[in-house]
Amino acid sequence: MVEKPNSDKNDNIDNALQLRDVPRELVGSEDESFMTILFGELLDNMWIPEGTSEEKILLKINAAKETLRQIAPQDGIEGMLAVQMASTHQAAMECLRRATVEDQTIQGRDTALKQGERFLRLYMDQVKALGKHRGNGDQKMTIEHVNVASGG
Repeated sequence: MVEKPNSDKNDNIDNALQLRDVPRELVGSEDESFMTILFGELLDNMWIPEGTSEEKILLKINAAKETLRQIAPQDGIEGMLAVQMASTHQAAMECLRRATVEDQTIQGRDTALKQGERFLRLYMDQVKALGKHRGNGDQKMTIEHVNVASGG
């Protein structure tokens, strides 16, 4: 969850979180409430430790926007999936980061790696779902009748 630092420097963060700073193409919809809720959910899913600098928070917010821009959702379904994908990616990266924390138990490292792996698999499922929704899913060819002529 995004927690704002307890300083008077919150103006830039507040501005970054304003609706006017979220381009509508990031969530695949022109509806303001849909856009606000979806981008808000993405920000709420970010893990930002207490004491994180304003600069780093803004960097993370801008990275979240760019993530959605790269996915380029074309409709509301893709917008929801894009937010899920970005959130899943952030969660996977946090699990992998935690797996590298020094002086932890083997069980702690193993748990973090397993959770990260689950998130990465989920992310790949989401990529496949996005491709399928866009019509880029697996193609299948079905041959129903085969005629073999003499000499063939």
